[in-house]
Amino acid sequence: MKVVFSANTCWYLFNFRLNTLKRFISLGFDVYVVAPADSYTEKLINLGCTFVCSSLKRKSKNPILEFFTLAEFIYLFQQIRPDLVFTFTPKNNIYCCWAGVLSRSKVVSNISGVGGYFRGDGMLSRFISLLYKNSLAFSEIVYFQNGYDLSSFVERGLVRGDVARLIPGSGVDLQRFKRSRPIETSEKVAFIYSGRFLVKKGILQYLEAAEILKKRYGDRVEFNLVGFFDDESEARVKSKIEDLGRSGTLNYLGSSDQVENELVNVDCIVLPSFYGEGVPKSLLEAAALGLLTITTDLPGCRDALVPNKTGYLCRPKSVKDLVEKMEQLVKTPHSVRAKMSESAINFVRENFDENIVINAYHESAKELLYK
Repeated sequence: MKVVFSANTCWYLFNFRLNTLKRFISLGFDVYVVAPADSYTEKLINLGCTFVCSSLKRKSKNPILEFFTLAEFIYLFQQIRPDLVFTFTPKNNIYCCWAGVLSRSKVVSNISGVGGYFRGDGMLSRFISLLYKNSLAFSEIVYFQNGYDLSSFVERGLVRGDVARLIPGSGVDLQRFKRSRPIETSEKVAFIYSGRFLVKKGILQYLEAAEILKKRYGDRVEFNLVGFFDDESEARVKSKIEDLGRSGTLNYLGSSDQVENELVNVDCIVLPSFYGEGVPKSLLEAAALGLLTITTDLPGCRDALVPNKTGYLCRPKSVKDLVEKMEQLVKTPHSVRAKMSESAINFVRENFDENIVINAYHESAKELLYK
């Protein structure tokens, strides 16, 4: 049986679906990866996947280029003739559904957040909604990472209720993100932002809050940054990071494929995103290690914590409210923070074990291929 996994980067498939790929390979499936080539392509090949290069451009809005990209997906699927397709990320969800129906493949789509363009009532939002409606009609199963997105798609008629299913984000590898030493807290509180340095993920709000709180509390607080500059990162983000690094306000730790090594040294992860998240994997992985969470009170983000028990929610785009929530954590006695950390670990273990997601995909394969 041939199974395709398709996304807009190999980086995504390696970092978010690695153990899913391993499971399907171990079960004897011929696993194909359809994505643009990047520095993670070779890692997927070494894993045992057959790589098929796509020319998809994540940020392109050129209708001519997008037409040829769709034509390419149709051609590639005609060549592969997959029995089943798992598709992730917005453009792949759309193009793979159309290519799948023409190659008579079963398609399982994953709505892992809707990004920055979908929510709203502008022309672009309406156009994207139309694309989703006309493509997801050919999907056998559509997985959503949070209940708000599922309900929104169903209520707007973008997907049928009988094919929409809810899964707990992309899950967490609890063997990898496992606390290896007792939780220790001190008067000092160390914060971290982990992920792509996108304006819509709240990076500027985090940097501004760090600057304010460092002046206010000095050595009682520490601010860290791990991740990378996306191709759409604005110059002001890079300039701000460099300025805060020179002043000693911020520690930029670079990017890492073993982010757990950085997370275990801090107390709280901060993601002030207003992007349109599924359930942010960075928050779940951090919580599995006992970090507390501060994030925005928006769908997806709010699903990654228990308010006031494993962290705090702040208003989107509000530096003032973000500072207040981070300051609240600084003022929380370290004995209380230790209990909150234990609650965070238990919350992820009970609700976001990656095996729940992988098992759901396996059951979907059996349901669609052998019915």
